[in-house]
Amino acid sequence: PCDARSGKILLAARQLNCVHAAAVFIASLDCKSIFLKDVQSEVFFRAQFVRGSASDVVAVVNAYTEWKQASSKYKWCQMNGVSMPAMQQVAGVTDDLLQVLGHREDAERNLSKFDTAHCSACKTKVGMHSCVTGGSSESIHAAICAGMGRKVAYRAPTIGISSSTKISFVLSDKSSTYSSIHRSSLVTDPSDWIVFCDQMISPSGAQTLSSVANINLCTALLFSTWTKFYIGDGTVIIGNGIGVKLHPQTLVALRKLKSYWEASLIQDTTTLGEHFIQIISQLIAM
Repeated sequence: PCDARSGKILLAARQLNCVHAAAVFIASLDCKSIFLKDVQSEVFFRAQFVRGSASDVVAVVNAYTEWKQASSKYKWCQMNGVSMPAMQQVAGVTDDLLQVLGHREDAERNLSKFDTAHCSACKTKVGMHSCVTGGSSESIHAAICAGMGRKVAYRAPTIGISSSTKISFVLSDKSSTYSSIHRSSLVTDPSDWIVFCDQMISPSGAQTLSSVANINLCTALLFSTWTKFYIGDGTVIIGNGIGVKLHPQTLVALRKLKSYWEASLIQDTTTLGEHFIQIISQLIAM
């Protein structure tokens, strides 16, 4: 019961063991913002859930996790600048998605364990992580990259540009205008590659990106659906505008991994194999 992009994110997240985090984030996109809309207070309250992850995705998932565990959910919302009706709406959509995927009972069991236990993936307590039911922040970012397809951007060169100038990004669709990250985003120190969910254009024509997460080059190459591999000259083209030079043998290996990954989604294989997941996890965490 969702659009094609969200459905693919969920299928990818199931393979990467982060389906609960993906369901929460997708639900948050379909619902109004869980954070109260005064811009200054919104950024202030959201920032406490980022935990140094440089990810708007992590902030939403962490907030949901803490809210789910709160004994008095209404009081918790008041203290953290969160909308109770919006959070209830996110919870309803999340439960529906997990029910369809057959993960709702597993998610509830895992959440109940976090009161005293540490997360097995990121070794931190409840509210301090992004994975909820396993996986990592890199995994959920990779799943989003798989679903969002062309919504990948590369940090524009800053040669000859003042350090005070706003950081700009080149979109994979080769837009003529550079884009910057929206001021409401919590990603203040972006990496060279990002994945984003929303793009806005102001009346003046300026483009800004929101719901942003940092990714690395391997994540962009393996999970973006808009890539072309040219083995002969060692080039990968992402979208219409971004070219990357790599060693031909590296390209062959990446293309095989990407082919294996895409086949698993098409065939709806629920288990890729531990060794394959380890390789993927190491690449996207580099």
